[in-house]
Amino acid sequence: MKTLLHASAGIFAAFFLFIFFSATLVAELYYSPNDVIAVQQSILQAMWVYIPLIFVAGGMGYVLGNERKGNIVEAKKKRMLAIILVSIFLLFPSVYALASQTADYVRNAVFYGVEVLELIVTALLMILLVLNVRDGAKLTGDMSTMD
Repeated sequence: MKTLLHASAGIFAAFFLFIFFSATLVAELYYSPNDVIAVQQSILQAMWVYIPLIFVAGGMGYVLGNERKGNIVEAKKKRMLAIILVSIFLLFPSVYALASQTADYVRNAVFYGVEVLELIVTALLMILLVLNVRDGAKLTGDMSTMD
């Protein structure tokens, strides 16, 4: 049960990040400044689900990691700590800053700079979570998810 909860929280967190990334790109490329702000405000609201998910994944991973030893477990612990810290100290503030803007300021350099930072951080977090999913599959012996 702990493994299922851990894996589910991690996969849902990765799914949220994929949606954040996709929605930001689509809104910026195809929609008006008001729509871009609406997307950023929606992402900010979704952060209230994403943040607990990474804490659940990290907490359950820590509990499960105490039952196992090895390089893979240690790498997963370090990545999860990085995911939590980057999410709280880089992703959340950038999402908050973007959601706080008005349509008048959407097209300025600061907005685009923060948006690029948000996209880079989101991509990095997705990569780290996918690496943790891969290593988790190795640890549980479920190689079918590796194909």
